[in-house]
Amino acid sequence: MRRLRNNDEVIQICELYQTGLTTRQVAEKVGRSQAYVAKLVLLNGLSRTHSESNGMQRPNPSIIDRTRTRTRAHAVNESYFDVIDTEPKAYWLGFLLADGYISQENRVLGILLAPKDTDHIERFRQAIGSTHPVTTGTAGGYERSMIQIGSVALVKSLAAHGVIARKTGTAKWPTTVPFGLLRHFLRGYSDGNGSFTTTMYKGRKVPKLTWALYAHEAILISAQNFLVSVFGLPRTKLSKNRSSKDSFGLFYSGAENAHKIYHLLYDGATSWLPRKRDIIEKWMREYGSPK
Repeated sequence: MRRLRNNDEVIQICELYQTGLTTRQVAEKVGRSQAYVAKLVLLNGLSRTHSESNGMQRPNPSIIDRTRTRTRAHAVNESYFDVIDTEPKAYWLGFLLADGYISQENRVLGILLAPKDTDHIERFRQAIGSTHPVTTGTAGGYERSMIQIGSVALVKSLAAHGVIARKTGTAKWPTTVPFGLLRHFLRGYSDGNGSFTTTMYKGRKVPKLTWALYAHEAILISAQNFLVSVFGLPRTKLSKNRSSKDSFGLFYSGAENAHKIYHLLYDGATSWLPRKRDIIEKWMREYGSPK
């Protein structure tokens, strides 16, 4: 896995390059060498014209021959999310809605996770047939693993399902996912913005088991409506996150409710984040399933 110095710088360079600047112009703006910038954009699979590869300035986009074939440094299945018709597609759509990001120019899809979840980025890369590298860097003072995929077609396809730039607070429950695949979408979203938790209270012999999902209010209401329609679970009051005006929590506690959600999410599944599934399965090994 290649290592890059600073994730914020990586994103800045890629986005500047996608605006039409040459590698030389980007290098001047960020104070790096042209060779460094050129290597970085190639590692992230961004398109390059023949004229720029020879050090010449990129032509004005308004006069570019749109029929010209451009080479791509890395492969990716750009039509993967065109139609959500399989379990893995529904899962990764949910995960991207929770933990993915789109560049402001709507050209780059990225995932940024803690190093302990690097293998999950590799799973995503394999699912969409990508050869883009997984890199490491720092963001907000923390070590992060990341992948960036430059593809206008892929970004456009995701936008049709609600995965857009600056989606925090505006993301919506998808209408493009068949009902039979919504549980897989929910599992992906939960792997990004939720988890099972266990809490041992004083006087209890068995830790309290809870499933939690965090998002803005509209997403959680839709998720609860889905759970009510499938299991008839009781409606619970959403919990406001005091540190963020747009963030709420949806909680279902108790072994019976948690196990219903567990089976909904994982029965027959092939895609999941192992460390989150392990939480409830460890509880089940130690304390058994509810009668």
